[in-house]
Amino acid sequence: MRHCWRELHFEEERIKLLKSESLEDFVRDVLNLRSDAVLLWKWWDVGNKMITQQRPPIVTLQPRWWPPAGCLKINFDGAFAQETNVGAWGFIVRNHEGQPVLAGARNLVMTHNAPLAESYACKYALEAAAYLGLSRIVLETAK
Repeated sequence: MRHCWRELHFEEERIKLLKSESLEDFVRDVLNLRSDAVLLWKWWDVGNKMITQQRPPIVTLQPRWWPPAGCLKINFDGAFAQETNVGAWGFIVRNHEGQPVLAGARNLVMTHNAPLAESYACKYALEAAAYLGLSRIVLETAK
């Protein structure tokens, strides 16, 4: 595999990943890779696991709840950084098949806590839905 990295001119990226001193450095380096390098790295990682008989875990997706036909589901959330009193909110509206219908997000220059940021998300989601004439909605926030 090493020669593949070299032939594709990814040797520098491979060495940089190997020299990562911490998990944080490693993750930052992976996130800064070009997408073709990421694909090659993942291929290399899975290949190594197969060679050492480490099978990747089988992930079973839990079915998510979708609203009944004719209803829309609004998921919303907010975040807050206590040090700066800066926050953000976001929402997504999905139909009964889980397809996105509408989404929105914004930064909050000044907020006091996460529940306040979440309340902005809910408020703006409901305002946007009302503006577009959407009805029969179900609200859900992060757990």
